[in-house]
Amino acid sequence: MSNKAILLNPDYVQAYYNRGSAYNDKGMYDQAIADYNKARKLKPDSPEIYHDRGSAYNSKGMYDQAIVDYNKAIELKPDYAEAYYNRSSAYNSKGMYDQAIADCNKVLELNPELALAYNKRGNIYFCKGAYDQAIADYNKAIELKPDYDQYYFNRGNAYGRKRTYNRALADYNKAIRLNPDYAEVYHNRGNMYFIKGAYDRATTDYNKAIADYNKAIKLKPEFALTYCNRGMCWLYLQNWQGASQT
Repeated sequence: MSNKAILLNPDYVQAYYNRGSAYNDKGMYDQAIADYNKARKLKPDSPEIYHDRGSAYNSKGMYDQAIVDYNKAIELKPDYAEAYYNRSSAYNSKGMYDQAIADCNKVLELNPELALAYNKRGNIYFCKGAYDQAIADYNKAIELKPDYDQYYFNRGNAYGRKRTYNRALADYNKAIRLNPDYAEVYHNRGNMYFIKGAYDRATTDYNKAIADYNKAIKLKPEFALTYCNRGMCWLYLQNWQGASQT
């Protein structure tokens, strides 16, 4: 429909914008950017066009260009929560954690009940190694949206980094109950059992780890690290045949 509209009216801003959004959704970022460029020339005061072009740049890993566009979107619309949210992702990808946290703070100022923003800020704190702050944010995300598996997975990862393994296992268990096909959770729960087995010299924990790695591999056969970790469990159990087959 957008193609036809553009043929009939080459200055139809909405048609370029809509087609750009369709390209963006399909992962065709260069084509999306080209259409957003055309839309921006026709309507240079649209915060949405800058924002969406920024998101296409962000998806391409062109974080500096993304930040420039998010800046412009925010300049045109200072209460644009989505632009702050996505700019925080670009800053985080660049390792600019304090700027990313500041943007999450602004999102939460605009929308204090947005679980996604607490989760994102928690992820940024996690990247900084600030695990207590990360857990506090994951707690709030879970309070607001208690049936979302990702939040339990993320909090479990933070507990794992703090070596509070039983709490990590409890969160992984909850994530699996919510989403039994979440390969990464099985992998990480397997890691917790593996670590517990190494500390406690517990055969049972190694066997639980292997069971989780098996499940992760079944769900995601290309998960290379899982094969490696399963092989290490078999080595600790002196199962030479299993280790050699990994």
